Amino acid sequence: MKKKNNTLIILIIIFIISIIYSFINLPKIEWVGVTVLILSSIIIITGIDSIENDPPHFGLVTMLGKKIWKNKKPVIVNEGLIWIFLKGIIFGIIRINIKLKEKRFEPQEILITDNVNVKVPMSYSYNVDKEESHTYINIGSEKGADENINDILEGRLREYSRHPEEGPMTWKEMIASGLKTLDYLIKGLCESEEEEKIDKNDGYDHLIKIDDTIPTPILLDWHREKDPSNSVVKKQWGDGKEKDEEGVPGENKWLILENEIAKLPIPIEELREKIKKRIELLEKLRLGKARIKIPSLGIYLVRLTIGDVNPFGAIYEAEIALQREEKEGKSETYEIEIDILKAEKLKKALKTRKIPISTEECLNLIMKWKLIKEGKGFIYDGQLGGIAGAGDLISSIMKGGKK
Repeated sequence: MKKKNNTLIILIIIFIISIIYSFINLPKIEWVGVTVLILSSIIIITGIDSIENDPPHFGLVTMLGKKIWKNKKPVIVNEGLIWIFLKGIIFGIIRINIKLKEKRFEPQEILITDNVNVKVPMSYSYNVDKEESHTYINIGSEKGADENINDILEGRLREYSRHPEEGPMTWKEMIASGLKTLDYLIKGLCESEEEEKIDKNDGYDHLIKIDDTIPTPILLDWHREKDPSNSVVKKQWGDGKEKDEEGVPGENKWLILENEIAKLPIPIEELREKIKKRIELLEKLRLGKARIKIPSLGIYLVRLTIGDVNPFGAIYEAEIALQREEKEGKSETYEIEIDILKAEKLKKALKTRKIPISTEECLNLIMKWKLIKEGKGFIYDGQLGGIAGAGDLISSIMKGGKK
């Protein structure tokens, strides 16, 4: 469609110039001059182009079909009106859409160490890094970037779910893993960098390397003063004894870890500052306010979000059923204990009326009253041992009166 338009423009230009030359009283011009004039006009007009801004784009300049490089970077043109010499013959433009790419893929089904299946939904957004746009084109542009990111995230998530040291041991720990899962995923997409080698004024966020010997999720929990996430972590990093203020031996949840941290070549304050920066970056990433370069894909990551973790399957259902039974059993035990206390109150109240009665008999009266209240009869004193006003008295005690 664009070539047809260019051809039409050229024909119109030639026609207009021919009319002017034929009918206007101009000095005689040699045909060579006329030809030069016509060709110059064609080159000027057909070289005019514009880079659209809705959606926003930029363009890579090519010469004879190959990208042009300057200072090891591709030559680009930004949105707006431009002019390209011999456009379509020698020079050309590769347009690249730089509208933010918002992506969401189906929840990943993974198996936790306790053999419970969970579904983990994830979404992310990214944009093209102009300086690495040639890489973005080489991997297949948006489609290629999506496929690479999806494969990396899915693989990292499965790896994390069964990791013996950093991963969750139960589905409950997976639900509560939060920033630790996010940290494990992002390290699969972006390389950690040494802080002293980072250009802090380049406009990007950086994944600053914390330590090579201690897993970052362990440091995240330690910095936030959380308990070791599972028995494996507890044994490896927190199994130790110390005495409290009263001299009673107690367990230090991070004793081994703190001993290892003391051996590191950096002060503990500096280590905490690095961990703090990592947490801040992960929070920015969750909120969609980050700019983390992924040079291998020619993009920068803006957001990475993990949705609600949903456990499912026979093992999960059986565990939930067992917990429900235990909870109901505790609830029933608690309710009986409360009824016994109320039976004691009823006994004292009847004693003031000079009615001798045992705690067991009072408990039976309360049980009868509860059945009647559930619609299994009507309240009258005959059902409650023939004691005058017993129904009102029990009702008052059950509501908290007659103390």
